Amino acid sequence: MTNWDALLAQLTSEELIRHLDEPDAAFIFKHTLTQETVYKSLLKTQRRALHRAVAEAMERAYPDRKGKLSEVLAFHWERAEVPDRARRYLFRAAQNASRHYANQEALDLLTRAIALGAHAPPEELVALYTARAQVYEFFSQYTEALDDYRTALPLARAAHRAYDECRIMSRIAWTLWLNGRGAEAIEMAFETDARARELQDQPVALRAYLVQGLVAQAEGNLQHAYPRLRRALFASQTGEERVLEGECWFYLGIQDNFMGRFARAAACARKAYEIKNGLQDRVGEIVSLYLLTRAQAGRGNYDAALDALEQGHALAKEARNPFGLAQYPNTRAWLAAELGDWETAFELDCAGLQIAQSASVRPPEISTLINLMLDCIALGKLTQAEIYRDQVGQWIGRPEFGFHAWRWQMRFADACARLHLARGELTLATDETEQLLNAATRTRSAKYRARGLMLQAHIHHARGETMAAESFYLAARDLADRLSYFPIRVHARRDALALHRDGDQARAELAQVIGELDRCLTHPDLRRAFARGIAQESSQ
Repeated sequence: MTNWDALLAQLTSEELIRHLDEPDAAFIFKHTLTQETVYKSLLKTQRRALHRAVAEAMERAYPDRKGKLSEVLAFHWERAEVPDRARRYLFRAAQNASRHYANQEALDLLTRAIALGAHAPPEELVALYTARAQVYEFFSQYTEALDDYRTALPLARAAHRAYDECRIMSRIAWTLWLNGRGAEAIEMAFETDARARELQDQPVALRAYLVQGLVAQAEGNLQHAYPRLRRALFASQTGEERVLEGECWFYLGIQDNFMGRFARAAACARKAYEIKNGLQDRVGEIVSLYLLTRAQAGRGNYDAALDALEQGHALAKEARNPFGLAQYPNTRAWLAAELGDWETAFELDCAGLQIAQSASVRPPEISTLINLMLDCIALGKLTQAEIYRDQVGQWIGRPEFGFHAWRWQMRFADACARLHLARGELTLATDETEQLLNAATRTRSAKYRARGLMLQAHIHHARGETMAAESFYLAARDLADRLSYFPIRVHARRDALALHRDGDQARAELAQVIGELDRCLTHPDLRRAFARGIAQESSQ
């Protein structure tokens, strides 16, 4: 027995340490207090020497496991006060954390690494700052992300790393777009485009052009956004830039979906998913499948929508992706609401709100709050609806409200108009409906135009203006029929029945629309939601 073995045996017998049941010889202190007491009894120089010895021993013993052990090695090199090695292991540990979507952990690790960067080479600091900026982007902390990118930019220039400089410029343009600062994003995108062409950096030049289209999209100027996105798509296909091609398909799909071109949106979502799957981009796969869900539901293909949603949720669980996990109950509740099952929608949204609030990803939280407003209005819980309205109001104007603020504003105006209408506040309902229709017209959002026409019909109906109400019901019905948008197809016909003394034809049309969906639905959960929705409609 060696001296070390004897010492370990003695400490074990005295119950100060215990042996772990692992293949490697590993011991730990039996009590944390003992460990702290022993550690504090050491001189600072002894501690540094011991931490260095442990780190070096681990590197020798596990040369093939340095990546997995990077956080432990970083800890020991930090305590040994060897910043260069600590910094590199912290960076590797942060990359590991990001791959597993442990973004807060990644942020903490990168911040520790940057704190050790006083004498680091510029190229290393560039990597650290850009990595942390991307984590800040994930948390919608765009000001912090921009600060890090702008810190990295002069470092890249000082190191004469032109390609890094160009790519950081493209990220600044992208983040300005995310932050709703369109004019600055466009200016940086043009500058990036010119620099990228000098360097013949085709991917960055294309991303800069894509940003120009996305700024137009974010500002609701979809007429200008579409040709730019299409041009970016064709250029990325020509240059075989698959990452950018996938992004182009995705954002084109978003635009088509909000313009009521649901078949085209579904096709774009499938293409985006196919590319993201080939690139093993799990986040891209998840968001593409969720876009496909909404596009299929817009067409009335609810079974296909649920299949895409469940596939996306399975990927989100596998990847432990916070956005995907938070968005799932929100979208699941929306599907129930589309079929008129407001009770189920309310239950799913209440559960989903807790998940969204704990995920540190704001869009699912805001979307769920708007969903809850609509759920409560449909269920007659108007006081609760007002509480959720006030909570949504706190997000308006903040970066977390989204780079497509007009989409949230349309949804919010729609929900507020319905709340005022339910309260009998017809003037306020009219004002909100006009805002909704103006935005829907400007952005060519056919779905929300149909919803706005229905609201106008309800307001005229409430005022006893029968002819005007009937005209708007017919306009909403015709538009919904062209879109295959099931909820308005049903509601326009059902509500118009109240205006007809002899409504046999209207009843027959309503029965036909309901029968079409009844024949198409096969999923048990959807059929139950549909049955509950029809029962609720009948009781009204």
